[in-house]
Order: sequence, then structure tokens, then C-alpha cells
Amino acid sequence: MTNKLYSGTIFLIISYIMFILYGCQELNTPKSLHRIDILTAFKNKNTINLSSIAENIQYVQLETKKGVQLGHSPRFYLNESYIIAFAAKQIYLFNRQTGKFIREIGHFGQDPGGYRNTIFNYPYDDEKQICIAHGWGMNEYLLYDLKGGEIISISDLGNTFAILNDSIYVAYIKNLTGIEDKKLIILNINQNNSIVNIFPNYLKFDPSGNFAMWKAQGWFYKYSDELHFFEQFTDTIYQVTPEKLFPKFVLVMGKFAPPYEEQNKSDFLKHDVKEYIFIENIFESENYLLFKIKIDTNIFNGIYYKKFGTTKVSDSNYFINNIDSFIPLIYSTISNNYLIGYCEAFNIKKWFEDNSEKAKKLPQYLRKLEDIKENDNPVLMLVKLKE
Repeated sequence: MTNKLYSGTIFLIISYIMFILYGCQELNTPKSLHRIDILTAFKNKNTINLSSIAENIQYVQLETKKGVQLGHSPRFYLNESYIIAFAAKQIYLFNRQTGKFIREIGHFGQDPGGYRNTIFNYPYDDEKQICIAHGWGMNEYLLYDLKGGEIISISDLGNTFAILNDSIYVAYIKNLTGIEDKKLIILNINQNNSIVNIFPNYLKFDPSGNFAMWKAQGWFYKYSDELHFFEQFTDTIYQVTPEKLFPKFVLVMGKFAPPYEEQNKSDFLKHDVKEYIFIENIFESENYLLFKIKIDTNIFNGIYYKKFGTTKVSDSNYFINNIDSFIPLIYSTISNNYLIGYCEAFNIKKWFEDNSEKAKKLPQYLRKLEDIKENDNPVLMLVKLKE
């Protein structure tokens, strides 16, 4: 009898401790783990109207002048005053309202203060208003403020990195060997890049055989001053803090999920890779998680509606512009709760040539775009997202 009472007491004590620990853990984790059913949404692809997520659109024609011609595949960010434009070897600042060119930020060149190329993922920190580019050294980066001055040159920050706060940076370590045991390293740049924490990598693959380099890296984005991270060949988007990784979104892809252990195999990259879904260009706002789905050479837009827990996938790489019946939207980024899309000048010119009757019904501020020249800089579509 005494042993039973003793055992029962021990069980209650352990249960109570576990309850307290679990409760404390819950206080430090996101309120819920969102399950995004990409598999079902992808099977039911359909057109997505811009009005389902947008309140309005502002069009900004970026000024074109000698020496200011944006290169291929630009990315755009904005704040209340400026539009920040990135191409492979360009960082330009434009007026937020008028599109007038203001200045170049940094410069391409193998000289003091010059960068090698810009970064596709996380080239700009909205909160700190800092632009980031690759330097010429191994894992070297140059940081610039919006006045165009170089703030700092830093090295040894992995294959890509993000800014968590004024002193803490997060470096992603790509698993090149198949047995890399580190995924993210938390560094204090004010203390000579001293390591604050390491988040381990538990996923491995066999490095033997025909080796092929997978170019995709870890993806960082910020929402509401919180840093998030996603890695190709995995299924979870995490919120990153100096102490912990909190799973926030699980991407359910079923049979279309790419196998982690195959990523270094040349045969996989040549042939089998075409059968799998890869998630790219992830951005979050108050109500939505937006992402692009790439399968073979095709690209589709995905939207997760956070309020309703539902997912939609478009049947193309653009949203139907049913707000003003003008050009469709291909998005670049989400910045300050604006979905930023753009259209190249030659595509706008072609739209007017192919849609003469529709063009007559456009408001005057859009009809004036008919005079655009084929080699002009893009026209931005700044889409205010529904709150």
C-alpha cells in the first residue's frame, strides 16, 4: 500500500512538473502551427484575382536616364519615402511617389567600397533600412545605408545571412558535404562575430557518387520585425530567435516533396528534379503567406490565408488584375504590407498594342503609359494588401 501511494505521489509530481514546463514552453512559442496543404491546392489550381487580397494599386513609373537602366530580374522594396531597387550589379534609390531617380547605393567594382554582386534573398532589411551585397572575399558582405555610404564590411557569415537585431546576425550554413552538423549560427557582430548559439542540422545525405551542386540556399524573410527561415528540401518555415527555432508553417507537399537525400545526385538534378515542387520567394503579411511554386520550368503563385487556414494556388505565375483591368501582376516582394509587382516597359507597350479597346476605358493616369518606350525602366505596381 505504501509503495502504491509513493508511486502515485511521484507520478503526480512528475506530471505537475511536465505541465509547468510545457506551459512555459507554450508561452515562448508562436500561438499556432499553420499547416499549409500545398498538395491539395496544387491539384486544384485556378486563376486568382488580385481583388481577393488587395485594396488598391498605385503605379509608379521609374525614371529612366543615362546610366540608370535596371538590369534583368530586379527586386524591389519600399518605405514611406523611397523605392529601393536591386539588380545583379545595381542598387538604385527612387522617390516613393514619383519614381524619380535619387541616387545609386554603393557600386559594383573591385575597388574600395565596391561589391561583387547583390543578393537575391534578403538584399534589404526593412527594419534597419540597410542594403546588403556580396563582397569579393569568401563569405564577405558589404552593408550600405540608404544615403549610399558603406556601413560595414563583414566576413565569415555563411552562404547567406540575415539581421536579427543591432548586434545579432544569423548565418545559414549550407550542407555541402552531406554530413554538415550546423544549420544556423547566431553571431554577435559587435564582439568579433562571436558565436552566441548554434542550431544543429539533423538531416544528412550520402556524399559519395556523382556530386552535383544544388544552387538553392536558405531563405530568410522578416515579418513584423520577426525573422523567419526556410531551407529547400525541407517542409517547415521557422521563426528565428537567438535562443530557439519555433516551427510556424508546415508545407504539406506529399509525393511532390523533394527528397533531402537526393539533392547532391547529378541524375536527380538532370531528370527526377522535374517531378517535384520547390518553394521559392516566401513573404508574409498580416493576413497572408505568399510563395512561388516551381515545378520543372513552370512557376505558380501560392497564397495561404492565415485567418481562414486555407490555401490557393494559381494556374500561372501572375494574379489577374480585376481591380482596374490593366496588366496582370507578377510579384517581386512584400515590403511594409505592400505587395510589389512590376512590369517591363516592352510588355506594357505590347499590352496597349494588343488591347486597344480595353485601353480606351482606362483612367487617364494609366493611359499615359501608352507613351512608354521599350527600353524604359519598369513600372511598379504597389498593391496595398487587405488588413
